[in-house]
Amino acid sequence: MTGGALLVRDRLLDRLRSRWVAPVTVVRASAGYGKTTLLTQARADNAAAPLGVEAWLQCSPGMAVVSSFGAALCDAVGARRPGRGDPGDLASAVVEALWRRSPQQLTLPVDDVHEIPPGSDAAALVAAIVAALPDNGHVVLSGRGSPPVPLGRLEVEGRVVVLAEEELAFTPAELVEFAELRRVAGTRVA
Repeated sequence: MTGGALLVRDRLLDRLRSRWVAPVTVVRASAGYGKTTLLTQARADNAAAPLGVEAWLQCSPGMAVVSSFGAALCDAVGARRPGRGDPGDLASAVVEALWRRSPQQLTLPVDDVHEIPPGSDAAALVAAIVAALPDNGHVVLSGRGSPPVPLGRLEVEGRVVVLAEEELAFTPAELVEFAELRRVAGTRVA
């Protein structure tokens, strides 16, 4: 293997498969814990043995504005963009696109969701989509902290799966494998 080979952490991929059942999956950890790598590997895993359709949205600082974030969400799920950039209209368009795929499952990972400021119109848009998800729609919110949307009710109902920093940290065996992939001493990566 080359020095740039990626470590595949099957234990996390197994946990992330719950994104096809739970309405919301949260992946939260500081920078460097492999959140985007994990989502990318999960997407490849689904492409090899599809459980449904997987859309993707990578947030950027410019997406704090609801019009650009909403347009990106519509594009990700194949929704027709409404004439106005109103969060309610955008949420309806996204949810309608999910409904149209039924009974096929559709998962929408939103990576770097920490770029969406809490209390913003973009956060209200995410909250509206989560509140109206059809049975075949699922959202993965991945970022450096808690997502900017209220999830308390869904958490109490057991409808949110959380992969937190503690779970994303390398196990001792993963550290050894990671070092071997990079051909360095295990003590160097520990």
